[in-house]
Amino acid sequence: TTAQKNVRINVEECMNYLTADADPAAIMQSDFVKSHWDLIEEMGTFEYIEDTISLFDDTTWGHVDFEPLLEAVWNEIAIHACHQQRCENYVQLAALVAKTSVGEVRRTLRAIILSTIIRPFHQWAKQVLAERNPDKPPPRRV
Repeated sequence: TTAQKNVRINVEECMNYLTADADPAAIMQSDFVKSHWDLIEEMGTFEYIEDTISLFDDTTWGHVDFEPLLEAVWNEIAIHACHQQRCENYVQLAALVAKTSVGEVRRTLRAIILSTIIRPFHQWAKQVLAERNPDKPPPRRV
């Protein structure tokens, strides 16, 4: 079902939960945080429009332009969901193939076909990560 009400989240409690096992020094040294720290800090100390800000609603930004941070979220963080969603669609498709009462050989061949389709997505993701971080070795897995 679709939610019909706005949900308010205590950001401090949420961030404490999400980062309980995180290394703050490693986070602060990440390229994303370094390049957008001024806007992240501005958002964290936001005191406009009843202290409510939504990165995805520019009417809540007051006099600060958070557009560069918004673009970075879409281009550097949300991009993973798109790749993951493609793979998840194929995982679900593979489960449906098994429900069609076909024999083991046909299911195996269909799985090989699906793997052939998914592999380029995996290789694409590894290439994107390698291009973003040329000084690091490419990841074994994405």
